[in-house]
Amino acid sequence: MIQSTDWAVSNTEQQPPSSRRRTVLTCEKGPRHRFLFHLDATLDKHGKRIKRGWARDESDPVETVHDLRVSSRRLRAVVDLMGRFGDKREQRRARKALRAITRILGPLRELDVNRENIAAEMAFVGSGPERCAFEYLSNALSIEREPLARAIRKQLRRALKRDPVGLTEKFMESAAGALPRKGLRDRARAAVVDCADAVFAAAPRRDGIEDPKGMHAMRIAVKHLRYTVELLDPVLLAPERMRVRLVDAQETLGRYHDLVVLDELMRHHQEVLESRECHALARGLQAGRARIGQERRDLVTEYERVGAAIGEDDIAALVT
Repeated sequence: MIQSTDWAVSNTEQQPPSSRRRTVLTCEKGPRHRFLFHLDATLDKHGKRIKRGWARDESDPVETVHDLRVSSRRLRAVVDLMGRFGDKREQRRARKALRAITRILGPLRELDVNRENIAAEMAFVGSGPERCAFEYLSNALSIEREPLARAIRKQLRRALKRDPVGLTEKFMESAAGALPRKGLRDRARAAVVDCADAVFAAAPRRDGIEDPKGMHAMRIAVKHLRYTVELLDPVLLAPERMRVRLVDAQETLGRYHDLVVLDELMRHHQEVLESRECHALARGLQAGRARIGQERRDLVTEYERVGAAIGEDDIAALVT
């Protein structure tokens, strides 16, 4: 919860859903008030999700892992955005604790995404070596998941004992208190320009040639720009068109990254099968990799379309 000595308790009808009383500025009703209220609601929503952790009775552990990673990234975006105002030491501590959650859950989320993509690919294959190869891969990942999930749950419990949400709230109290009352729009525009510059700098060439590293860097930069624009919406009021374009670009780049990771997994298992002289299964994986390779090339073409849509004109319209 964001607090400061020069704030008063707001009207209850203005408060975001929470069992606690929220504190926001009541001496003004402008962009600064809306911005802080928006940050407070974001902190409340994603902080609750992280505090809940990963209970044993979760109905969908796959979505639990995904939600925890999203919440940790969303709060990191808040900490990054407010970093220029708050205590740098507190910012580093909060960011490190949140980053630990993202990293701990990363291998399990990658495994889950691979399983989902394998299941989707199996819908396009009939009987024969390719389907057998996908079934072999699916079974291998299913066997691997349970011990990996147990180990990661233990690591997550240790990470949550460092109280990442508490560290974030402590940092946000100092940052929000130092937020200037004037010039907020100019600072918001500068933050968006910095993120947009990172997107344009990371953009791989649009020549139809695959560049996995460049696409990965672009994916991270687009995600950061999207989160920043959404957090600053009470100040800048980003047009819906730009939001849609950022989401489309992130989804396209995310799908491409998932297929790169899946192809690497299939390549590894193909080599293992060849070493064991399981040539039919190895050929099945090779056939699957060929189809995935075509989808990757199609996504490169799609990226050139949606990536081009995030143009400098949109950024200029937002920050002027």
